[in-house]
Amino acid sequence: MAIARAAASGRGGAAAPRRPRLGIAPPGEPASGADGGAEFRFEVVRDLAGLDGVKEAWDRLAERSAAPEQGFQAFAWVRSWAVHYADDGHELAIVLGYRRGELALIWPLGARKRLGGRVLEFLGEPLCQYHDVLIERRAGADALLAAALRHLEETPYDVLALRRVRADSKLATLLIEAGATVDRREVAPFVDFAGAGNFEEFERTLPSKARASRRRRMRRIRELGEIAFETCDSPARADELIETAMVFKREWALKDGRYAPAAFDPRFERCFRDAARPGEPNASLRVFAMLCDGRPIGVEISYAYKERLFAHVLAPDPAYAKYGLGNALADAAIQAAFAQGYRTYDLLAPADPYKAAWTKDGVEVLDFTLTASRRGALLHWLAFGPGRRLARAAAKRAPPALARFLMRRTQRRAGARPAPL
Repeated sequence: MAIARAAASGRGGAAAPRRPRLGIAPPGEPASGADGGAEFRFEVVRDLAGLDGVKEAWDRLAERSAAPEQGFQAFAWVRSWAVHYADDGHELAIVLGYRRGELALIWPLGARKRLGGRVLEFLGEPLCQYHDVLIERRAGADALLAAALRHLEETPYDVLALRRVRADSKLATLLIEAGATVDRREVAPFVDFAGAGNFEEFERTLPSKARASRRRRMRRIRELGEIAFETCDSPARADELIETAMVFKREWALKDGRYAPAAFDPRFERCFRDAARPGEPNASLRVFAMLCDGRPIGVEISYAYKERLFAHVLAPDPAYAKYGLGNALADAAIQAAFAQGYRTYDLLAPADPYKAAWTKDGVEVLDFTLTASRRGALLHWLAFGPGRRLARAAAKRAPPALARFLMRRTQRRAGARPAPL
């Protein structure tokens, strides 16, 4: 598999606290970039009113400089998360960087208390599959990003936890240079349609065994009834199919005792409903369904940004699991993405086996941490480093009944919160 990887960085336990090792002006002093001595100025947005106040400038920066893989940093996506999730112990701490008075950097961060420590982290969990910093594409961008990291020392924290950072991003390079610990590595496969004149031509580049398996699966599924596919074109229909997808995901989790708390949190669904409403020229939600005799038996929810489609939720009806419905739904969703003109279909992390049938391309996705205190070093060990890995391993061995109990508790707690206006 052709994979973009980051430079090596160690895994740390409760090591001595590490602040970023960067040669930048101390907090409170102007930071000069490499583009002729331009000064950088930083502000922090801490509430929705402040966030709304920078919408137009945020959209302009994204239009000019955001790469297709930075769709999760679009204003509407971040604002939707802030509306639905920020009341759950999170404080907004969105860093804005200005060059000569013009917005040139946006770092969507938030703060929360965890195990007695203060954690500074990206906004967007569990919605955002890639986290990054929006930054103006011009000379001096690296200096501006480094200055922003140094500026974070003015925002007190014990741990700076930055999950799901692509290895090919400027931010990953900077964090490794700053001595950040890599706590987790995954691979996010993606399908690149470039150079294919039609889908049949693209499909011929794939292994013959995989092509035969897809045809065999689809023939079997067509024995269930009349199979059709739908890409919904109205918010009302999108709402119906999003609800169906969440029902399928919850049934699957409860049946197999798999821990999937996002599917039981109504806020997760509300954010997708928001994204299904037109609001941003470069971003949209695609809701794709497989129908059997007119009834949805599988729903794929993907997020589109600048000709890249992120396959966010794949939800086949668990009642048809023995037919390989999940793989067939993914096959159909990818073919539809090609027909709809997308250049890339991003399968996201992790690199599940079914994804390998479609692509050998992928990018590493990394979880970084920087500690700033002794308490932060301990918090890192417990919540982000070895302690987290031990907890994940224990969760995989936990009885299914415990997973069901925890997911239903998530549903009760989140459902008790009033839906935002």
